[in-house]
Amino acid sequence: MASGNNLNVLMQKLYSMEKVVGVVKGDAGSVQNADEFNTIKAAVNETLVAIRKKMDEKDQKVARFSSNLETVKMTSEIKEKLQSLDKQLGQMNEVLRKQKKDKNRYGASELEVKEKTYNNYLAQMKELKARERGVAATGELKTLSEMKTDLSGKMAPGQRGVQRELTAEESEALDRWKEGDKQQDAVLTLINDGLSTLHNKANNIGQQVDAQTKLITKLDEDMEDAYKELESSNTRLKKVLVEYRKPGKFCMDIALVLILLGLIGVIIKLL
Repeated sequence: MASGNNLNVLMQKLYSMEKVVGVVKGDAGSVQNADEFNTIKAAVNETLVAIRKKMDEKDQKVARFSSNLETVKMTSEIKEKLQSLDKQLGQMNEVLRKQKKDKNRYGASELEVKEKTYNNYLAQMKELKARERGVAATGELKTLSEMKTDLSGKMAPGQRGVQRELTAEESEALDRWKEGDKQQDAVLTLINDGLSTLHNKANNIGQQVDAQTKLITKLDEDMEDAYKELESSNTRLKKVLVEYRKPGKFCMDIALVLILLGLIGVIIKLL
């Protein structure tokens, strides 16, 4: 890790020297007719610096406050920058591949230096991705219980060794960790209670919907029966009208008219 950090410092110094002599212009893009490889290299250097800075800020936040909304946001920003770095290195590899074919313009020694530079950037990106995933320098991923064991000084089951006393910083970090666990448990309890309440409400709503559905179904059946009865009555009425409107029933019609006129006369006399 120490050699890697020294290499990063040297790379940053080299980048600063390039800016001073005018090979790279960080604020205005690449110089006209500049080597495309060096242009991408400048962008890669800036991205690496930004990623390391953001990771350091995140580590400080986690050490002081454990994980919170701000650290989650910073994690998302770091992942976006790592994706951008991956894309930049892909472009650098493509440019290097093309330059290797142009042997008249690019010498073997120059291409060898660029190849080493590209491989160094790949190694740095791999290291940053491993750091973001929480992988140690040995490449082994520490579990949450192992991280807590490192802080508490207690040995995990099956682990052998001598217990040590906690430092003040470790005790404070462990207390914050425990407090964070309590807060998370409280939040999970509230969420669980809320979900239970929603579940009960959903069941009640479902029962009410079922009852309303049954009432609507019965109403539809009653409406259908009433419609059939009305249709039957209309049919019988039509038959009666047709029967009484036959030519042979003309006398009956006259008699009904005379009776109606008589009733009208009686009503007029009463008035």
